[in-house]
Amino acid sequence: CDTNKTPHFIYTEYVTNGTLKDFLGQSSDGNEYSTSIYSPHGDSATAYEKIKQLASFSYEVLDAMIFLESIDCDHPGVCAKKVLMTSRDVCKLYDFNACSTTKKFISGIDFERCSRLPWFAPETIFKREYSRSSDSWSFAVFMWEVYSNGETPFIQRTLRDIKSAFDESPPLSQPKLCPNEIYLLMKRCLCLQPDKRIKLAKLKEEIKRFIDGESDINTKTYSHSLYR
Repeated sequence: CDTNKTPHFIYTEYVTNGTLKDFLGQSSDGNEYSTSIYSPHGDSATAYEKIKQLASFSYEVLDAMIFLESIDCDHPGVCAKKVLMTSRDVCKLYDFNACSTTKKFISGIDFERCSRLPWFAPETIFKREYSRSSDSWSFAVFMWEVYSNGETPFIQRTLRDIKSAFDESPPLSQPKLCPNEIYLLMKRCLCLQPDKRIKLAKLKEEIKRFIDGESDINTKTYSHSLYR
């Protein structure tokens, strides 16, 4: 950070592949993800590896969120457009803030016009409250976005519509690319009561088990019919 001039500048790494949102959008336009996963004649083992890579993207972002927590920083309303992709397809989370400024940040959001509205937890939107449990909700919405090839959750919804959607159980349906194990983790995050949501550390542990193949998943089931 250059503190000798005003305004101050923060120099960051140049990341070549744009945002994760961009990457996922390309996936839905016919690149290797959609070709290998949606094709009824595709290689199920290859599709399984692609699904695991989506889990790896989620894991890397979650790992970053937990690290931010350890240095007293927050990232409210995490979403794919706030994640940068390196040339090696490694996710890097950006645009976070110090914990000491989070309350002011939340109180200043106009949720009627906020483009990140769908990613915030109910208590943050309607009560201006934020906690690590709010991160669990936001991360579940982020995972939904990842497994939906970058689609926007709760698209074209007003605050009233969002509240009605939150009252549904679960508020988000299972994406086509999302394995049952990952969707179950999402649902454990999408509880209206913050204290009932799975903790980020436990969530990280469960996603790591999935990536390592330690969950009850049979790779032979990864065929076209699974994603209908």
